[in-house]
Amino acid sequence: MKLTLSWLKEYINVPYKINVVCDHLTMGGVEVDSYEKIDNDYLIDIDLTPNRSDCLSVKGVARELSCLGYKYKLKNKPKITPLKKTTLKNNPYVKISSKKSCPKFSYIILNNININKKTPKNILDRLDAIGIKKTNIVVDVLNYIMIEIGQPMHAYDLDKIDGKLNVRFARSGETINGLDGSKYVLDKSNLVIIPYYEGWEATLTVLQEIVAQCADFNWPGISEKLAKHFHWEYQDYK
Repeated sequence: MKLTLSWLKEYINVPYKINVVCDHLTMGGVEVDSYEKIDNDYLIDIDLTPNRSDCLSVKGVARELSCLGYKYKLKNKPKITPLKKTTLKNNPYVKISSKKSCPKFSYIILNNININKKTPKNILDRLDAIGIKKTNIVVDVLNYIMIEIGQPMHAYDLDKIDGKLNVRFARSGETINGLDGSKYVLDKSNLVIIPYYEGWEATLTVLQEIVAQCADFNWPGISEKLAKHFHWEYQDYK
């Protein structure tokens, strides 16, 4: 987990020097692997153990610091007016065929999105510092949200969705092309969201409508399948 000190300071008052902050985190059980000065900021690299997924975000690290008994104090973030929730009995966009594996699937439709708009510089600078490459304004903003609050998100081009997004288990032998450019062969135990497609980030000049997804998945089942495809030791990620 990488983050910058300036980003951390948006969530918490930090009355200590960078080396002291890193010592506090390490002694508190969130081991800092290294830190380095970048321009007028510091990049902190945290080596998290698998049981500390609560610290896989800037907000999570700030929350952890506030619990350590030092002079850190969480800041009051500006209040945001929540969007009105709607529950559609006959949802025209999403079908969840495996509710046990995906207990909650939230989304919002955004209109008149111009993919050529430049991502704000402060967002690009922070993503670049932690090693996330620039893509486009939609993907960049969703990546920023993921690192800031720890909630992975995904966007779909509404014009390219034929029917509904369906959260279901794959068919045996079904294949998908990953965002890393690799092709993966699936089995019946793999959870997928269909229809899936690739390349819209690079090919479109204007996205009229997108579906931004924020979902909860059954983590033990997901982590086991990730371990299988990427040759990890699943026991390390329980």
